Amino acid sequence: MDQAEEVGPLVWRRAAAADLDAIVAIQDQVHTMLPEQRATFANKLMLFGEGCLVLGRDDVVLGYGISYPWRLGDVPPLDTPMTALPERADCLFVHDVAILPAGRGAGAGRRYIGHVSTLARRDRLPSLALVSVYDSRPIWTACGFKMTSAPDMAKKLAVYGSTACYMTASLDL
Repeated sequence: MDQAEEVGPLVWRRAAAADLDAIVAIQDQVHTMLPEQRATFANKLMLFGEGCLVLGRDDVVLGYGISYPWRLGDVPPLDTPMTALPERADCLFVHDVAILPAGRGAGAGRRYIGHVSTLARRDRLPSLALVSVYDSRPIWTACGFKMTSAPDMAKKLAVYGSTACYMTASLDL
């Protein structure tokens, strides 16, 4: 069998501590300009594991998605562990979705957004929010996100690079 041949379906599943090395390895390939430490991913997994998924085919991890409750108009600092989630969260923040080329093109990103939308509705959070990087705005727009401005947003986004923009999606509760 050819090594590039796809064997099983792409499936999102809840991430576990055993997946952290794979998550960091994918991040190192996809986010070369925005690296975060393993401990930062472990922290988010501990605080809101329901929003931390890995995308796999058979036993191979091809992507991950990280999200957690947060506040609209606020951008969490990169590579900074959190002591707790905000008490008055009003959105689910999509911190990162990274998929290797072998996992792209099958709607996996859209399925991850569907999962986090369900979590947000369950927790009565009326919005999703994210920072679009690497000119990925058209992808997020196709998933229902819109560019949004907030006080001091340019300053908050500076660390994310020149193409970064803050985007939100409203959910029906």
